[in-house]
Amino acid sequence: MLVTAQGIIDNGGFEYLFGNPFHQDTRLEDFIKVYEAVGAAESAEAFSAALRRWRDGFSDFDSLDVVLWENSDANYKKLEEYIVNHESEYV
Repeated sequence: MLVTAQGIIDNGGFEYLFGNPFHQDTRLEDFIKVYEAVGAAESAEAFSAALRRWRDGFSDFDSLDVVLWENSDANYKKLEEYIVNHESEYV
């Protein structure tokens, strides 16, 4: 889920993510939980704020996009570390 969300946001920001029909069967809050689980707290907070804005009908996500863009490499690294540290759960 982190790879999906981060990739879409990296390509077009939250506006692109929220405008994408894939999430119709997905609880967007679950993306926040994934960021939290891997230790990407700042990105999780930005995602949560973006989700609140979107649900309130706002479409200005520029400052929140920047948070995810600046943390993109770190978020992927945290995911990698999470997978390594939880390897037995994936086998």
